[in-house]
Amino acid sequence: MTPEQRAQPSIPVIYILLMIEMAADYGVSREAFLDGLDIPESLLADLGSRLSVEQYERAVVRATEELLGGNKPWLGYEFGLRMGVTSFGMVGFGALSQITVREALQFVCSFVQLLIPLIRLRLLTEADSAVMDMRFDEPFPLRASLYPYMHEACLTAIWNAARFTLGRDAADLELWFSYPEPDYYAACRERLPPCRFGTGVNQMRGPAALLDRRLESGNPFVARQAEEQCRRELDLLNIKDDFLVERVKAALPNAGGGYGDLETVSERMFMSSRTLARKLQQRSLNFLALLDEVRRDEAVRLLKDSVLSLEAIATRVGYADPATFTRSFRKWTGQTPSSYRQRLAEGGRPAA
Repeated sequence: MTPEQRAQPSIPVIYILLMIEMAADYGVSREAFLDGLDIPESLLADLGSRLSVEQYERAVVRATEELLGGNKPWLGYEFGLRMGVTSFGMVGFGALSQITVREALQFVCSFVQLLIPLIRLRLLTEADSAVMDMRFDEPFPLRASLYPYMHEACLTAIWNAARFTLGRDAADLELWFSYPEPDYYAACRERLPPCRFGTGVNQMRGPAALLDRRLESGNPFVARQAEEQCRRELDLLNIKDDFLVERVKAALPNAGGGYGDLETVSERMFMSSRTLARKLQQRSLNFLALLDEVRRDEAVRLLKDSVLSLEAIATRVGYADPATFTRSFRKWTGQTPSSYRQRLAEGGRPAA
């Protein structure tokens, strides 16, 4: 992250207000919390205003290290539990207006930079699991000591919003953290979903069947209105989308197999097909090349890890004609699917 990006107003002021409230509950006055942070009261009075990353970092350090963190290291969990779905502003409102859970999560992934521009979210499906994968910009854009706090605060906030939306179905959700279990986790265990540590990833996971559940709050007209407002706000922030390619790949698969076309994928990403094509072109990429890459990777995975017939694999990766699939696979790997699978069975290492 460049110095110019760190100085750009991009973090919603509500996060600082929640920190001030949390600090007050532990006996720290508003004046003591704000002392020396260079965050004017006039900025805090405007709920639509934004702080710079530098201001936000100073406030998190104040909360976690200088005032409270020494004997309350679980503050990341605590902060996330205070972040209800309404704390997400128009992004939360837009998510609640979507028709299905899948669309709600895709909406959050598309506009997460309005919430905090330091992270990227992807909605993935792995076997029978739905996965909300979270990554921070690399290298980690804040002080290294804040790594656990930020991951705990963000993932817990996402889960807390999902809990409100899903009700009893949220009982099947889990949080996965990349680092070892911290000693202070035990103090919050009863208030959190099941958590796994040392997984190498930072994710919220649950049954894939939840994705097609309809939301009682869904309203397509309100959803469109929220999308348009979020799109305008995102354009005003002018934040570079470094994870565009990954988000396109994650939006490609259809729930019933096969892949969406440019129109379908751009709709899932809450942008026009012209905008998506232009963004890809700016990166010297095109939609069909990404589709080809996803098809190839999925075909290779299925040949390695499943007992599906070649015809079934062809259908899964979007080919109605197995012969066309075979030609494409030969173009990708220099081998036919059957010879690739045979070499695997014989203990060989097929090139792919």
